[in-house]
Amino acid sequence: MRILSTANQIKNFLGKEPLQSASLRVTMACNLRCKHCYSVAGNKLNDELSLQEIKRVIDELKQLGAIRIFFTGGEP
Repeated sequence: MRILSTANQIKNFLGKEPLQSASLRVTMACNLRCKHCYSVAGNKLNDELSLQEIKRVIDELKQLGAIRIFFTGGEP
């Protein structure tokens, strides 16, 4: 997965509404198959974001005023 949006594109989408929170799935890798989990997890994908890209996304979300960032994805 590549970064699809820049901070400016998100600002244009939101208009005048401030960004309250965001959810960031850092990986699809998971060796569990929990019945309660909505995510279709599996092995790590080849095109997942690198750590550097994830940090960039976090910085952009902070610039947009996000007060909460929920990190999801991955188990053990």
